[in-house]
Amino acid sequence: MNKQSISRRDFLSRTAIASAAIACPAFLPSAAAEAKADKKLTWKQTDTTVALLNGDKVVWQLNHDPKVDKPYIHPLATIDGSVLTWNRPPDHVWHRALWFSWKMINGLNYWEENRKTRLSQGRTEIQSTKVSLDKNCSAKIEIVLSYHPPDKPEILAEKRTIVFGAPAANGLYTIDWTSVFTATGADALLDRTPIKGEKGGRGWSGTWPNSRPSARTPPSTWPWASCPSRTGSNNSRPRASNSWTRSS
Repeated sequence: MNKQSISRRDFLSRTAIASAAIACPAFLPSAAAEAKADKKLTWKQTDTTVALLNGDKVVWQLNHDPKVDKPYIHPLATIDGSVLTWNRPPDHVWHRALWFSWKMINGLNYWEENRKTRLSQGRTEIQSTKVSLDKNCSAKIEIVLSYHPPDKPEILAEKRTIVFGAPAANGLYTIDWTSVFTATGADALLDRTPIKGEKGGRGWSGTWPNSRPSARTPPSTWPWASCPSRTGSNNSRPRASNSWTRSS
């Protein structure tokens, strides 16, 4: 993919197609979870978190502390509490479980962080969070975010809506993630880690700059098999773009 700047007008239309409707199907619960007919689901909410509990087990928790900049989901678990996410793994301490972050915007890195300051070159700010909880244990969370260089005006705005479906009788639940981005300042250049053949190219780089949510899973889940598998083979270190997610 050639590097190309995106005008304010073109940016919204292209980004809406690339990443505006992201859906994560339900996670398969264990056999023990399916056997539990009497789930005790309750809400737990603070100024910076909202979580669904099954008894004393967290089913999912969304963290939206403005002091931590990027919002993220952790833990994310099956209905019986088997945790599916890994927050700040030692090889990527900036990666927060299930989250979203742009890689490069106008030459600044918004993804990796300085290991000492825990700050990225570019700033992502949570401007507001609106939480709507339903008695059926579904939830809708609306977050407004701002992207900008340090101490400089905003260049990109995001309106993010995450809808957690109510768990079904067998424990399955869904997460629907929609993000709408608008270039609010100068033209925006979205970029990624250089690919092989480019200067400084890496084998793990992508062809589009991280335009969907990303998840890190804990070692305890690596032996698990995805069902069904898109590739027909198991991935020992599954990521968010596996067969249990859909994006458009």
